[in-house]
Order: sequence, then C-alpha cells, then structure tokens
Amino acid sequence: MSLRKGWYFSGSLLRWPAGPTPDKSLPALRRVVERAHRDNAWYRRHFATAGFHPSMLESLADFERVPLLHRHDFDASPEALYLRRPRPPHEVVLTTSGTLGEPLRVIHSREAVDRSTACFARWLWKLGFHPPLRLAMYRTPGELATATRFWYHRLGLMKKLWIDAAAEPAVQLSELRRFKPDLLFAYPYALLWIVTHLLAPDEPLGFAPQAVVSFGEYLSPQIRTILEGRLQVPIYNWYASTEFWGLAGQCRECGHLHLEPETTYLEVLHEGRPVIGKRGTVVCTSLHNDLMPLIRYVVGDEARLEHTVCACGYRGPSLVEVGGYRSKKKTALAHWEKILSSIEETLIGQGNLAAVQLEVQIETGELVVRYVRGARFEPQDPHRLEQLVYNLGIPVKLFLLEVGRIAPLASGKQAHLLIRDEEPHNSSRGKLGKLSR
Repeated sequence: MSLRKGWYFSGSLLRWPAGPTPDKSLPALRRVVERAHRDNAWYRRHFATAGFHPSMLESLADFERVPLLHRHDFDASPEALYLRRPRPPHEVVLTTSGTLGEPLRVIHSREAVDRSTACFARWLWKLGFHPPLRLAMYRTPGELATATRFWYHRLGLMKKLWIDAAAEPAVQLSELRRFKPDLLFAYPYALLWIVTHLLAPDEPLGFAPQAVVSFGEYLSPQIRTILEGRLQVPIYNWYASTEFWGLAGQCRECGHLHLEPETTYLEVLHEGRPVIGKRGTVVCTSLHNDLMPLIRYVVGDEARLEHTVCACGYRGPSLVEVGGYRSKKKTALAHWEKILSSIEETLIGQGNLAAVQLEVQIETGELVVRYVRGARFEPQDPHRLEQLVYNLGIPVKLFLLEVGRIAPLASGKQAHLLIRDEEPHNSSRGKLGKLSR
C-alpha cells in the first residue's frame, strides 16, 4: 500500500482484506515471535518459562503454546519489552489511560503508525465516507503533541481538528460548533456529558455531523441508543487501544466488528483455549509494531467471535460482542456491566443523571458509584440508584457520591469504570459514607 500523503483513498488500499487466514497469519506471527526471541532477553526468558521456542510454531494451533502476557508481568519496567530504544520524534511513546491500574507506556514505530492510519482510512472508505471531509477527533493530552505532527497527518484531503479530551466540555462543544465536522470521533462518555448536561432537552447540537465514531471507551447498547436518539446520526464503533490501536471496525452492512488482520492477531480464550462462538477473554498480538511487540497480551476485555461472510466482502471471525472486564473474584467487578447497563437504561436514559462512574475495590468488594445530576434530577434519585443496584441481587458494599463532574483521568477520558486493587483509604471511606438498606 502506498504511504504517501494524500494517497490513502486510492489503489490497493481499498482492497478490504478477506479476513484472517492461516496462510497470512502464521508467517506474520512467526516473524514477530522470532524477532522478539532473537532481540529481547525478557521475551527469551518469558518463552522459556513455558517451554516454548519459535521453532515450535509450525501451525496456528502451536501458537497456543506461547505463554500469555499479562500487564503485571512487566508493570515495573515496560521498557523491558522494547526491542530497541525509541528515536523521537518519529517514534513515540504513548501512555494508556490507567483504567486497570498504573498507566502503561507503549512505543510505536513510524511504520506502525502509518499502517494503522492506512487501515483506519480504508475503514472510513468502506463506511462510505470519502474525501474531502472535515474530521474532528478527541485526543488525549499526550497524543496532541504528536497528532499534529504525524499521527493521521497522512489522511489526505481532510481538514482535521484535534479536540483536547482533558479540556472543559463547554470548550469542546464550542470548538466543535466552530469547526462543524462531517465526522466526529469521540469518547462516548465525553459526548454523553455534552448532550445530557450541557444541552437543554430541545437545544440543537450546533453542528450536523454525518456520523459519529465511538472509540477509546466501552460503548454500551444503552449509551448508543441515547446518543443516536439525541444526535439523529448513526454511531459506528472503532474497537481500539493504545497498545494496538485499531483492532476492529464496525461494518455498516452487518453491524459486526471486522478484525484488522494486517495489524493485529486477535484471539478470544474460553477456559484458556481459543474459541469461536463463546464469550471469553480478548488476547492480542501486534503484527506491525517492530519496536515493542506485545505477544498474546491479555487486553482485559471480554468478547465473542463468530465466523461471518459479509456482503462487504469480509470473510472470517468478527466481534459480535465486546465489553466487560474479567474477574475471578466474587466482587462487584464481575457484575459491573450489568450494574452500569441498568443505570444507563433507566436514570441516564430518562435524564435524571448526566453521568456515572463505578469504582470497584477488588479486595473488599466495595463499590463506589459517583453520579452527576441530570436535567430531570429528582430528590429521590439517589435512593432509586441504591435500590437499582441492590435489586440486581449483587452482594456489594455500596457507597454513593454526588459530584459536579466525573473527574477525567490523566488521559482526559471520563472513565466509567475504575478498578482498585488496594484497600481504600479511611479518609475516602469516611467522606463517602456507607449506605445501609
């Protein structure tokens, strides 16, 4: 594919891959595993603990022998996974949002950025969005420094606006109204805050995008319904992460998320084995990042893959369900999606609350629910929120805390879920006050 500026919507780029196939995936996995073993001492030790050597990789079934990579394996020193030191400015280190713990620094090469951007542009084309376009995209403060220099600068024939995710929502709305984008790429909870808290029920948005692309945060069915109903435009899901960037994009033909086999090898594990048709743990391997490849990395999400033959030409596994963080412990973490969905469907969907955030204390089973009043807030809503959680039959120690705004993470995201491994501080517990039935 051509990587020249402005060429992303021409030539071979538009030939959408038929889907992951063994004849393409296996050679790519071999290259990644062999190079990691050759050039990185940490990976050599990591493979050895499972009795694995790259020479054993003769089929995709053999890839199961590669040990899983968990975040805690290299928490103390993510630099241990570097195959070489980054060379700025064209090789950059980005930082994850820290939803699952301490933020992780991930290095991306210039080639990896270019390939991800090309796949992203191709996905836009398949959705029917062709240049010239006006594109507005939320970016974290750390990404803003690189976005204007080379992140997506090769998306030719587009006028682009980068929205600071950490800025005040009123400032974000003002910039969007001034720019009037054709396409808006937004964190769903940031956009939810604007439409439920800043805008009156009948107040127009002030600009008319053709569509909204949700990325960077979990897009629940309830939030999708609220946003599509309020904005009156389709919302497409781009499943991505800082560690891998584009993992899958929603197809307008079937609604499922087709995988990006050129950049990532994605597995769903159920009881430790790759499966199709069952919900399990998402595990990814980066195929294009030659500086910091993550091999069989446990992302933290749950999902379900299904074989699809789509009218768009894609053939292969597609993500038909995405969402949910795993926990083997009997805490609220195992049920957070059910709790969040119930709150979104009722109190947020009816306008009583503008936003919520769940904070789960894994060791104690405590659940803190922070909430922001909505336009239709009523005095009994905190009690309704309490009863909603308890009526689900989930054994938790529940705390409610009203706030003026959900404090964003360092990345600027308004995280709907925070996971804490440590005991909460007594001062924090005292401020919240435990609720009793």
